Amino acid sequence: MLYSCADVFIYTSLYEGFGLPPLEAMACGAPVVMTDNLGSRDFVEPGVNALITPRDPEAIAHAVDRVLSDETLRESLVREGLRTARDFSIEKAVIRFENALKEGYDEFYNRSCIRTRDLPSEV
Repeated sequence: MLYSCADVFIYTSLYEGFGLPPLEAMACGAPVVMTDNLGSRDFVEPGVNALITPRDPEAIAHAVDRVLSDETLRESLVREGLRTARDFSIEKAVIRFENALKEGYDEFYNRSCIRTRDLPSEV
């Protein structure tokens, strides 16, 4: 409920495993200004559904000022944030995570010096 009352949601976390609060704010129609915390990269589209700033108070203040003074930007962030929240599902996030693990495994295995076919059969 509080997100719905916000003129802008500001999120300056240093690091998050996922970073759910910006997605919650988007779902409630609040435009989001945030710093890159790594965990929100699964759903944040910089400049589309959120403004991403450096961890600098002046940069954050400037982004907040842009959202509050530019109605077109604000409406776009709200619209795209609502779309992001609507389209997000834990199932899709799990699939992306599994694919990332598979890609990492494949990359490691293909670059590894030791492959199972190189091991003696008695091992």
